[in-house]
Amino acid sequence: MTIKALLFDLDGTLINTREANYIAYKKAFFNEGKNLSEESYNKNFGLCFNDLIKNIFPSCSQIEKDRIKSEKTYFYKKNFCKTKLNPSLKSILLDNRSRYKTAIVTTASKINAVEILKYHGLHNMFDVFIFGEDVKNGKPHPECYNLAMQLLGVRSSECLVYEDSSIGIEAAKSSGASVINVSGWIK
Repeated sequence: MTIKALLFDLDGTLINTREANYIAYKKAFFNEGKNLSEESYNKNFGLCFNDLIKNIFPSCSQIEKDRIKSEKTYFYKKNFCKTKLNPSLKSILLDNRSRYKTAIVTTASKINAVEILKYHGLHNMFDVFIFGEDVKNGKPHPECYNLAMQLLGVRSSECLVYEDSSIGIEAAKSSGASVINVSGWIK
């Protein structure tokens, strides 16, 4: 089958946001009297916000979750300078945008994803955007990739997905798409 669409995960794939996200979560948790270890964060990297909170601090109240989410967004924007665009994927995107349909498929919130894409000048490079709020089931469930394919009007066999995390790769493979693991680009 011919490839017709390129689908990109955001965090850790298209843009290395790990440090900026960790700092933001750590400060937000600290403000709620909770300590977030880097090890605990790394084990849950790539999960949607609700799943991350459930795994790390299952006893958080809804009020605490709402404050953490709000504060995380605030601190995240303050640390965009600690993010790095994947130069290889940027080239792939720029060189092929006119030939293939493109999508961002991320568990990140719309507000955070759009802001980081704007920061790196990529906010107008995609035909479809799938954010954490757009699906009921976060990765590793394939719902986000299935929705992107539906909106792009392509079959899974016509898609090439770029992913970095094991849960993202699992989601992409479960959707039936071909997957390229780019986890080794971050140094």
